[in-house]
Amino acid sequence: MSTILAHLLGMDHKGKPHQVDQSMWTNLLASFDDEKFMKEMVNTHAPEEGDVDVQSLFHLVDNILHGTTAIVDSIVNPTGTKGSGKPSFKPLKEGFNPPLDAINEVGCQLTCKALDTKNVRQTLVSLFHELSSYSWVNKALITLSSLAVFYGDFWRLARVEPLDKLAESMAILKGLPAITKPTDPQKIQVFGVLNEMIKTTLNMTQCLVDFEHDSKDVPELSTMIDVASSVYQIIISILACSIQFTSLISTVDDNKGKDLPTFARKVNMIHHSIKRHYEDFLQKKEEIKEYQRLQRLFNAPTDNVELIKALFYIKDDPQPLFLGSKKTKDKVESLRRKNVLLLISDLKLTSHDLSILAKIYNERKFHEERYEIVWVPIIEQDGEEVIKQFQNLQLQMPWYSVHSPKLTNRVAIRIIKEKWHFRQDTMVTVLDPLGRVSNQNALSMIRVWGWDAFPSPVL
Repeated sequence: MSTILAHLLGMDHKGKPHQVDQSMWTNLLASFDDEKFMKEMVNTHAPEEGDVDVQSLFHLVDNILHGTTAIVDSIVNPTGTKGSGKPSFKPLKEGFNPPLDAINEVGCQLTCKALDTKNVRQTLVSLFHELSSYSWVNKALITLSSLAVFYGDFWRLARVEPLDKLAESMAILKGLPAITKPTDPQKIQVFGVLNEMIKTTLNMTQCLVDFEHDSKDVPELSTMIDVASSVYQIIISILACSIQFTSLISTVDDNKGKDLPTFARKVNMIHHSIKRHYEDFLQKKEEIKEYQRLQRLFNAPTDNVELIKALFYIKDDPQPLFLGSKKTKDKVESLRRKNVLLLISDLKLTSHDLSILAKIYNERKFHEERYEIVWVPIIEQDGEEVIKQFQNLQLQMPWYSVHSPKLTNRVAIRIIKEKWHFRQDTMVTVLDPLGRVSNQNALSMIRVWGWDAFPSPVL
């Protein structure tokens, strides 16, 4: 029997069904956390110029696996909603040439050689040497491409039209009728677990693809994900999926994927870790962009409302202000064309300072000359006690305050500390109607002179 036909039938070169012994799974699972072996694989990395277009290759793989996993979902859960809709396919880049030689060679490693040798470490060594000249993300993508071709080619035949006799014959030769008919529910469910694991592996890979793309303009964040070790773990996951799938489509399978749930849990843990790091990266990147935006705004304001809005998370609440005298919420726009005293403090705001500010606030001229006060709390602790202290202080303020300390923009706090030199002591920064700082800290003057500390307002 030829090697190709044996591969189609899920058999080894001697014509016997592929079997996965326990040592293979044990060694493969142990490889995830073997730092010494991982370092050896990482050291094979020798990338060359002119690498493969990552985005184009990912779109190909994503299309194949999204379409294929939807087919498997419909077989595993024929009455369920999962996979009931048609998957959306990404447009492909015209003229893109995937690395076919590498994909084919890696595919042979994943399907034939891994099961013939039964030595998964040897297979991993071969894979990493084959992929040594590619970037880290492309190593994962090429390996996933090989699985996608194998997996997609098999399951595509499960959707054979009755008149397509060629495809029907190929499906029979691959054993699809026996698999897709619900004569062995246990085996069908194992296919479901494997299908979910393949989806998870695709999602892990997408995190790395997106991270590589999104981190290009923030090189200072390029180490937030350990891409090399993540790719190492993804390749092990792909190898496990391939070995299990090849075993399942064999004519004999006594184990029925009993080791697969253990692998699936491990892969899910790795996915959660990579996803968490990627989400942390996105948050940090957004903070950098926000910091740059606020720096420009603080350096060259044109409107006080625009600057004050930047102090709060307006997207979370378009009415972030609370007016103590009326006990109502309000928009920042209410402060337009006014001179605004930003009362900046932590929770150690003293009753003495509160009473002085209250006296000024109750002056008729204070409002006639278009002044307002806004409390900007700098509170970086959490907990119920903190909220109670905040609310107790807020009750003593007839002026505006942010109605929740969580709405104070963390990036704005950083700039207030850097640009206006806030440390812990209460300060009052005065903004004119254009958002320009007319006095960076007027509190000492207010303590001495009260309302008389204020010059004629800028109108």
